[in-house]
Amino acid sequence: MVRKTKRSIQWVVKPNQKKLTEVINYNNYLTFDIVLYGCDASLLSNKKFLALTIFSSILEGRMGLLDFLLHKFKGGGEGITAMAILGSSHLAVSTFPEFGTLTIDLQTCSGSPFNLFHTFLRNFKPSHYEYTLLPTLTYLKNKKEEIIINDELIQDDGLKKWLKQKKLFLLSTSSQKFLTLTYLLGFIFGDGCLSKDFNSILVYQKDGNELEILQKHLKDIGIDSEIRLRMSKAKKEVYELSINNRKFAKFMYLLGAPRGKKTEQILTLPNWIKKVDKSVKAFFLSSLFLSELTKPKFYLGRGATNTYIKFELATQKKYEKNLINFLGEVAKIAKEFNIKSNSITKQEEYKSQTGKKVKYAINFSVSNINFIRLQALLSLSKIYPFKLMDLNFNFSPDIKLSKYQKKSEYEKIIKFLIKSNPGFTTKELARKVRMPRQNMEKWLKRLESAGIVINHKNGYSLNNERNARYNFWQLKFQPEKVEIKEIKRGLL
Repeated sequence: MVRKTKRSIQWVVKPNQKKLTEVINYNNYLTFDIVLYGCDASLLSNKKFLALTIFSSILEGRMGLLDFLLHKFKGGGEGITAMAILGSSHLAVSTFPEFGTLTIDLQTCSGSPFNLFHTFLRNFKPSHYEYTLLPTLTYLKNKKEEIIINDELIQDDGLKKWLKQKKLFLLSTSSQKFLTLTYLLGFIFGDGCLSKDFNSILVYQKDGNELEILQKHLKDIGIDSEIRLRMSKAKKEVYELSINNRKFAKFMYLLGAPRGKKTEQILTLPNWIKKVDKSVKAFFLSSLFLSELTKPKFYLGRGATNTYIKFELATQKKYEKNLINFLGEVAKIAKEFNIKSNSITKQEEYKSQTGKKVKYAINFSVSNINFIRLQALLSLSKIYPFKLMDLNFNFSPDIKLSKYQKKSEYEKIIKFLIKSNPGFTTKELARKVRMPRQNMEKWLKRLESAGIVINHKNGYSLNNERNARYNFWQLKFQPEKVEIKEIKRGLL
């Protein structure tokens, strides 16, 4: 049974029926960007196999298909681009056979996107994969307005004058500028540094794109910065963002940024971070974890390669207890987003030029749901511009794949209709696919509800008559041939 709404088609289960799947509900759109690596090149260049996978994923994801387009490029690696317009938004898939890579861009506000994800994993069997998950993006209506740095806290008249000129004076915690400062603060506590003489603020990242986004945020609040490629002590290339502004450095210090080497001082989270709105805390954790969180790879069949996802920090031996307390406070904030940490453990004790040092880590559970929540938090770094949002990480506590996780009978129906697309009656399809008629009727109802098949007067076929209007990709990539070409009946 399908209920149609203004912008979405949702699977609805009658009270007496068993749930089809664990469905995640969103207040607004969720963006899911996935990259599969190490896929079979022959599968990546197979139009029929990709179409089969897309249709299957839409059915298992409990979504509705409105329109579909697929194009295979000639020459090069013979990659494929496909676009499915869904009742809940869209699904775009691109394959790169020469690199063994497949990318998925899904935007949805209903259904079970993780079922869709696992359908691609099951069919393409990548060696490993990664994904970015942007959470619910609904702007807060009831914002908690608060001023952190007031007139009394700033004794330096020159700094006060500069802040007023830059419009950074008496910032509200709900403002875009304050969210940018909070985001930068997370980097400084992580893999960054505010120099002891206030001459500079440095932020290091392996990914230069992350720093480019940060640089743009800083430019929006009137702060200039520069990005360079450096060689680390471990002789690895890292990107460095530098801010050479003494007044701004002093302002960040007033906000609670540690000054000088973090390993040679007592680390303390600013009190205001513990009290501000949950959404503000999310931006702080996002940049903090982006700097120092281990990122396990997931392998098909083996799961995660690490026992835990770790957030590690080091300090001098004499500050050992303080570091444990600091990590405990970070874990406590993470818990507000339902991110579970198992323990805080010592990783190593070693000698350095300044004396004995210890390294501790928060051990976050590597369960599927915990990893999803951490990914959602890290994905905030992709948002531009920053705005205070209702960050709802209340995903289902137990995201399960539907009972159709293994290849099911419905794939036989889709595969058959892709190869031969005239109309077939239920009886004819049952005979052709060698399936009991009762099962065929059940699956045809579900495929029809999902918009994948249509029942004509002459029988069932893939629902592509209204979709195959013209070759959009031909127009887009070869503008010199501006003519609308009708596609013959038959999807492929």
